[in-house]
Amino acid sequence: MEPNLVSGAEKGEDTELRLATPTSAKRKAQGDAVDATAPKRKKRKARICKEPDCDKYVVDHGLCIRHGGGKRCNVEGCNCRAQNRGLCWKHGGYTICKVEGCSKRAKSRGICWSHGGGTRCKFEGCSKIAVSLGRCWAHGGGKRCSIATCRKPASERTNNFCTDHYAWYSQHEENVAAVTDERQILAQPTQ
Repeated sequence: MEPNLVSGAEKGEDTELRLATPTSAKRKAQGDAVDATAPKRKKRKARICKEPDCDKYVVDHGLCIRHGGGKRCNVEGCNCRAQNRGLCWKHGGYTICKVEGCSKRAKSRGICWSHGGGTRCKFEGCSKIAVSLGRCWAHGGGKRCSIATCRKPASERTNNFCTDHYAWYSQHEENVAAVTDERQILAQPTQ
């Protein structure tokens, strides 16, 4: 359908000509029919999932992965998102590093992390691979130790401590558990 030229004078408006598409005319008609006292719907960002109370990014058809956006893995019973060749990364939906003799998964540019794949650090002059926030470890990327004065790398595997503080934490936790067990044994009534 071709757009119609609508004169403002026909509607009792200014006399300038404007372009009206069938869709815009339908929206205008529906807008006039809506009660002015009806609550306005909260405007959502264009790239956010259309499910209520979901703030994840859209993958496909206005939905995030959790709510059905994107293709699923072709392996029966797997509900993960397909990455490559209709498969998720668990079932082989990844690319192998193109460096001869390497069988690791490629991060970017067809090469694995060890061979320089992945996003480069955005710090000027740095050629290292970014860990998080677009930065390498040296320039503030990645998690840090939970101890305020320690700036060493940490991970969830070590309860967000560096390896040194995790060793101390583990030792301390074992001692606390042993003391608690002793107290429980001593607190039991003797028969």
